[in-house]
Amino acid sequence: MVGTFISLLLFRHTRLDALIILVTNIAVFFSMTWLFQKLGYVRLLGIIHVIFWIPLAIYLFKRLQNRLITAPIRQIIWLFLAMMAVSLVFDIADVARYVAGERESLALSQ
Repeated sequence: MVGTFISLLLFRHTRLDALIILVTNIAVFFSMTWLFQKLGYVRLLGIIHVIFWIPLAIYLFKRLQNRLITAPIRQIIWLFLAMMAVSLVFDIADVARYVAGERESLALSQ
């Protein structure tokens, strides 16, 4: 989420990109909250990032093809894509583990 809000400040020159990132992450927040309320803290929560962030990553990657985007904005997009990619690696692994049968809660019991 921190990366999202930083990107909104830095994408002031590309408002459409900032809006798409914001709307996508609002959808992630509400979807994640809903799924958490239904299932608790389980590995399947990563499916929300997979559903919303893969299309966002594809969109941002395609935006890099636009030669009018300045070098600083291009670097920010690459940084944002890198942060999303790291998260998606863990999310895809968690979803696969959930599908494979690891359905216990990840919450620490006290």
